Amino acid sequence: MRLPKDWEKEIFTTKRLQDISFDMMVRQLRNAIYNFPDKRNGQNTQYSIEDIALSGFSVFFTQSPSFLAFQKSMQKNKGVNNAQSLFGIQKIPSDNHIRDMLDVVPPQTVFPIFTFIAETLNAVGYLDALRSYNNNLLCALDGTQYFSSKTIHCVNCSTKDHHNGSTTYSHSALTPVFVKPGHNKVISLPPEFAEGRGFYLAVVSSPRRRLRAGGQPGKGTHSLCDLCGSAVN
Repeated sequence: MRLPKDWEKEIFTTKRLQDISFDMMVRQLRNAIYNFPDKRNGQNTQYSIEDIALSGFSVFFTQSPSFLAFQKSMQKNKGVNNAQSLFGIQKIPSDNHIRDMLDVVPPQTVFPIFTFIAETLNAVGYLDALRSYNNNLLCALDGTQYFSSKTIHCVNCSTKDHHNGSTTYSHSALTPVFVKPGHNKVISLPPEFAEGRGFYLAVVSSPRRRLRAGGQPGKGTHSLCDLCGSAVN
């Protein structure tokens, strides 16, 4: 995935691991948010799409579902909050408003963030610390189901028919990460969604497409499918 020229410039000017900061990552996330669709066309725009997206991200970053509620309480009682100091959020919207606004955002909109982080770490030589088998980068493929229902479904759902006549509709994703045995950190890469194809097809086809496209940073990149004996070429 080709990054915008200003993003590439920042990668090239980053020479040391110490130069990579949390603020740099948030800044690139803001750049991606500028391309988010905004379905509002009336007067209900008291919250910027930037504040909405960053508020949603902050919950995952802190891994606390009560983070935003706590920040609102802190703002009310003390006049300050961590959401503003960490992410630059000016106004914290409600959980429902965040879900409603971000539901229409294509996941691919934030894929450049994954690429930017991996390419930046590669530029400063950090990915070399993750090389192991034959001096290659190992890419683990982890599958996860993030939606399942017997009633709610869409045209992109994977389906599973049961013996009792019922059907389960679901959405799954393949989440690739660079890993190294004995290393306590991983580098996440853009996920692959198994829309309508079934999870097995995503597992089989995703590594082939990714490796053929040469989309992963660093030379000598292999998925675990290679190491387990599957031909991915």
